[in-house]
Amino acid sequence: MGDKQVLTDEQTERDLKEEANKRYLALGEVLLDLAEFYARRSRLDEARQIGALSVACTLDLTARAWGFLALGLRMEEAERFDLAAEFYAKGLEIEPTEEELWYWLKNDLGYALNQLGRFTEAERACQAAIRSDSRPHNAYKNLGVALEGQGRYGEAANAYIAAVQAGPGDPRAFNLLVDLVAAHREAVAAAIPDYFMTCHGLLSLVQAAGGFDPGAESAD
Repeated sequence: MGDKQVLTDEQTERDLKEEANKRYLALGEVLLDLAEFYARRSRLDEARQIGALSVACTLDLTARAWGFLALGLRMEEAERFDLAAEFYAKGLEIEPTEEELWYWLKNDLGYALNQLGRFTEAERACQAAIRSDSRPHNAYKNLGVALEGQGRYGEAANAYIAAVQAGPGDPRAFNLLVDLVAAHREAVAAAIPDYFMTCHGLLSLVQAAGGFDPGAESAD
């Protein structure tokens, strides 16, 4: 009788958790919408409160970290990069063990910090993201922005080159490199003497990958 009761309790617990998770997913989406609504209207305290509530409904820490990532992305859409950085940092405080989740939290934190002009902090976040992923073209791109923001143009050029080589299907790093060369040709040439041939080779790489779009915008 005792074993049967234990099994029944375990099954009941699983069923309740499954039902709670379903309801959480539905509620979480609505709360994300509400948090973004407040952020777009600069009602920041309310955005923080609703954002925190949207991830507090689940007992699973990994799910919470994914929730903070989703919140950060919503704040980016609302152009509230200060809140985005806060939510990404909260996700990292959980210390998620999933490599992909860790990468995106660090990478997107770097992106948000770049938008806030906090380039030194962004550099550290991007470097951490690069160390956690085997082909981190997005993090290399954001690292380039952070380095360029600090006036380290040669290093920024090399970061953009690494981004294109790692992800030639995404043209944004190439476009950023072209802009950097146009604005700081001498600094780039000092770091990369054959920069012209390098850029030409990268252009061929991007075109071959079907990614070239001179009008593409930089994001994440």
